[in-house]
Amino acid sequence: MRTPRTCWRGYAGSLLVIALVLSGCSGDDKNDKSDDKPTPTPTPTAEAPAPVAVDARIGVVRGRLRSKQRTPLVKDVAKVVDDWFEAAYLAGSYPRRDFGAAFPGFTAGAARQAKGDRKFMSNAGIGTRIDGAEARAKVVRVDVLAGNKLPAAVTARFRLVFRTSGEYQRRITIDGRLFLTRGKERRWRIFGYDVTKGVEK
Repeated sequence: MRTPRTCWRGYAGSLLVIALVLSGCSGDDKNDKSDDKPTPTPTPTAEAPAPVAVDARIGVVRGRLRSKQRTPLVKDVAKVVDDWFEAAYLAGSYPRRDFGAAFPGFTAGAARQAKGDRKFMSNAGIGTRIDGAEARAKVVRVDVLAGNKLPAAVTARFRLVFRTSGEYQRRITIDGRLFLTRGKERRWRIFGYDVTKGVEK
C-alpha cells in the first residue's frame, strides 16, 4: 500500500559468534590412560546492528556550482534529512505516543503542516504498537538550483526503508522530495514536502 502526502509552504546483525573450544590436558600413567576434561562453550552473544549510514550524493545541478561547494552542501542537506529520519521514525524509545519533536530542521509553517500529517510524516500512527524501528536503507540525492555559482534552492530526493518490531511488524518505505531553503541564519531548512509511504509485511 502506498499513500502520498504533499505540502508546499510558500517562503521559503551483525551477529558476532564467539566459539571457544579448549582441549583437555592428557597425561600418561602406568595404564596409559588419558584424562579429558570437557570445557564448556560460551553462549553466542549478539551485538546491536551497526547504524545505517546515509548514502548521500549530488543529483541534478541547474546553473553553475563550484565543485568545492558540492561536498559540504551534500553533507549539510543530508544531515537535515537524516535528523528528520531519526526523530520521526527511528530514534527514541517505543512504544510511545509523543512525536512532538519529530520535525527538526523544518520551518515553522512546514512543521505545523507535518504535525497535521503526523501519522504519515512520523510513526505517530503506529508508535504504541511497535517496540522498535531499524533502518535498512537511507538514500538522499541533492538537486541544486544555483545562481552566481552559489546554491539558491535545494530539493532532496530521498528514500528511507526501515522495519518495525513488536505487535506491528512491517517493512516501511518513505520516499519522495523535501524542498529546502537557506534562511538568514545560513542553515538549510525544510519548507515543503512531497512524500509517499509504502507498507509491506
